Amino acid sequence: MKRDFSALSACLCAIAGACLYALLAFGVLFPPEHAYYGSDIYNAYFYRLLEGHFDLPMRMLRYEGHYAADGTGVLYHGLAPLLTRALLYPFVSLEQFPTAALSIWLWAVIGTGFYHMSAYKVMQKYARPSSIHSCIIWGTVVALVIWLCSPGLFLSANLVLYHEPISIAYAAMAIAVYLLLQCTLFNMPLHRALIPASLLAGVLLHSRPHMAIGLYTGVVILILLSTFRTPRWPIPSIITCLLILSAFGAAFMYINAARFGSMIEAHGHVGATTETNTIQYGAAFWDPNYANGDTAEAFLDHGTFHPWRIVPNLLIYVFDYPAISDWVSSLHRTVTQDISGFGKVEAPRFGMLFIWPSWIILMLLGLCLGRPRIAGGLTSLPLLTAVGLAAVLMLSFPTVAFRYRTDLWPLIIVLCLLSFPGLMARFGTTYLNNGRVLTLSLLVLLGGILISGRAVIPYAKSYQTSVGGFYGVWDEDICADLARTKGFSSSDTLRLCVDPSSVFPKSIN
Repeated sequence: MKRDFSALSACLCAIAGACLYALLAFGVLFPPEHAYYGSDIYNAYFYRLLEGHFDLPMRMLRYEGHYAADGTGVLYHGLAPLLTRALLYPFVSLEQFPTAALSIWLWAVIGTGFYHMSAYKVMQKYARPSSIHSCIIWGTVVALVIWLCSPGLFLSANLVLYHEPISIAYAAMAIAVYLLLQCTLFNMPLHRALIPASLLAGVLLHSRPHMAIGLYTGVVILILLSTFRTPRWPIPSIITCLLILSAFGAAFMYINAARFGSMIEAHGHVGATTETNTIQYGAAFWDPNYANGDTAEAFLDHGTFHPWRIVPNLLIYVFDYPAISDWVSSLHRTVTQDISGFGKVEAPRFGMLFIWPSWIILMLLGLCLGRPRIAGGLTSLPLLTAVGLAAVLMLSFPTVAFRYRTDLWPLIIVLCLLSFPGLMARFGTTYLNNGRVLTLSLLVLLGGILISGRAVIPYAKSYQTSVGGFYGVWDEDICADLARTKGFSSSDTLRLCVDPSSVFPKSIN
């Protein structure tokens, strides 16, 4: 009966959370004054691929496009978000339907839902309270902290282009965490996770490649463990897994070659073009001064990933707050500029300690006081590798952005879930019936919800296509001025500055 009541409270909270995400994604809460940048790009991308082309209009891509010398623009983001378009295409007109809102909402709900199921199962196994009353309360607390203090809330609040691949990667990694957690804590045979984990790694490769590196490595470790820790080698599963990973990798390289002219290039260059580097990042292509800025210099002089950035970036991601943001930025620049380059730190400036305090505190308690600190032994290695390597790569990137906290989230919750059994083994479940523990937990939860809400409001107003600025709309005049400044002829300017809506199918009345 306890399990049923806790399951009911968890389901009700999940439904409420999904509804809240829908209110955010569809603009009922915090309706935007202007359209979000790139919310129509993946719709256009889908139609262009149906025609056999990768390029998109310049006035649609703007500074976030990647351009060849003749002005042909391509998108560097992965193709995984087109999955939603493929499902909707037979039934709706993508450009007239709120496709971006549905896509981001769907993947945010799926991702948060799987993290919720992971936390629920771990709590049911290792910390089931002795009374029905406590069971319902703690089940509700866990549900609230999952749905209100996690990346799904922020992803749903903004329909910018960036959130399309991030949201599907969030969902894919959530499912991978749930799956590998079954092997680590719930005795699921390792070989049963091979094929679904490889499929999820492929999805990550075409949405957030640096996260795919983590899961690809985790799958390789899973293959080794399933080979040497089982009496019979699961040959069919291993072969199928390797074929899936290879197929996604081959597709990734083919798409790179089609867009950037090289199978190993997945992004345009911020520096000047050369015979081998023919595609240039939009901001560098259209703005001759971009290469002299901090971000460009960080990429050019120190590379996309640099280990020196890990600790300084981590401190910002954890401890940043608006009241100290100027001081933090100054300190960050001092520490990084000469060694790894100083990229940029984007607003809103809220550290994970303030927006996700329950998870940070639980993680620290488990790692410091749990015995063992990490449950599962060697079987936890694929999971820890997958989320840990993805987080390390993100931390070594020059830009610190609010949305990138989504890529750090899997490591935080995995460390919470794997250290929690040791915490319960040492202190027992009697603490869950302690009034002071519950009161303190509720206060921390309330603080996290309030600060998350405070962060959501400015974040929902970000990346809108108001006139001017990096994300501003390019009308024909702005586009023509840029093209002429770049030295394009009148005929090329007409070709480049076509109406973005021209890529969508014409309605038949």
